[in-house]
Amino acid sequence: MSDSTFHLFVQTVSLLGVAGGLIYTGMQLRNWRNAQYVTNFTKLVELQMQLRKMVVDDPTLASVALGPGIEIPSDDIRGDFYNLMQVSLFEIAWFSHRHGQLTEDYFKNLDRLYEDSRRAPGISRNVEDRSHQNPA
Repeated sequence: MSDSTFHLFVQTVSLLGVAGGLIYTGMQLRNWRNAQYVTNFTKLVELQMQLRKMVVDDPTLASVALGPGIEIPSDDIRGDFYNLMQVSLFEIAWFSHRHGQLTEDYFKNLDRLYEDSRRAPGISRNVEDRSHQNPA
């Protein structure tokens, strides 16, 4: 092996090492970005839940959202809060799965549990109400 061949071999190995490092860095940045999407979405859902909890703690706030003159019993508000909390947890799981942050088997298990709970009267009513409000 001549001196120039050895020198070319060392340069090739060095360049492949740098290229591999750049590819690895790019993959890490993409994964970090997906994790940040999931974090931001989860925070938005948490903020929604805090707003809903305010209505549970002070039912008079429900009239602000629904309009004056509309009264909802406190027990109904608490039940709706519980149901919306379950839906929100599923939304987080779905979004996390969509962005590769949740494994397929874990998501399928959650999906099965959600489908079972969706048949409950309160959840099915909330899902139907949401689907009529936001036709896709």
